[in-house]
Amino acid sequence: MQPIVLFSSVGRRAQLIECFRESLRDLSFSGGILGMDCSKIAPAAYLVDEFFHVPRCTDPRPAGTRYLPQAPRKFGCAHN
Repeated sequence: MQPIVLFSSVGRRAQLIECFRESLRDLSFSGGILGMDCSKIAPAAYLVDEFFHVPRCTDPRPAGTRYLPQAPRKFGCAHN
């Protein structure tokens, strides 16, 4: 099984991301961890397998799915 975990607003959630990574490893899952944040320099952005810089939630432009469709392909999943 290859679960993919997405963390929004990764910011400073380094310890949480490391706990999830350790759990995936302990359960023999080969999945990945994706992260998104409105800051390009979010500390936890360097700990995820794939990081997406997205607009702030108050930004009037729609963020929607324009950031994530390409992510699952990296982990061998199809996107509908």
